[in-house]
Amino acid sequence: VSTQSTWGFLTLMKDSNAKRIFREEPQVTTNKNAATITMSEFMRIKNSANIATNDDAEAKKVERKTMHELAQSKVKNWPNTLDTLRKKKEDEKIKKLRDEEIKRREEDAKEAAYQHELRRAAVEKSNEMLCLQQDQVKAFNSKMLLADVLQERDAQRDLNKH
Repeated sequence: VSTQSTWGFLTLMKDSNAKRIFREEPQVTTNKNAATITMSEFMRIKNSANIATNDDAEAKKVERKTMHELAQSKVKNWPNTLDTLRKKKEDEKIKKLRDEEIKRREEDAKEAAYQHELRRAAVEKSNEMLCLQQDQVKAFNSKMLLADVLQERDAQRDLNKH
């Protein structure tokens, strides 16, 4: 059905099956089953019919939304739906990743502690070597060694006398 007519008139006719047919005709028909209306009247009738249809459609849409929400509220606690299984799988994956991350952090902490201990031991050893390189320490160590040797010699003399 065309909504624009070049002539501005539509002819409404009834056929033998009681269907309404719209035809654009420039001439006036003499058929007693036909009525000619202007395009503006046709558009007004069409719009008023669409309003009722739109109201019905809105009511159906609201009803469908209500039914959908009701169905979703019933289904959300079911353990075997695809959505629930997908969420469960995602939660397990997240938990696995979280556990792996915790394990990696623990290993990193152990490795950091081990490396810190190695550094501390290296620093301690280097400090001791620096300390032993000083002249005063060298002299002290040599006097300590001499005292140990003399004490050992005295111990050996006492052992030989008895």
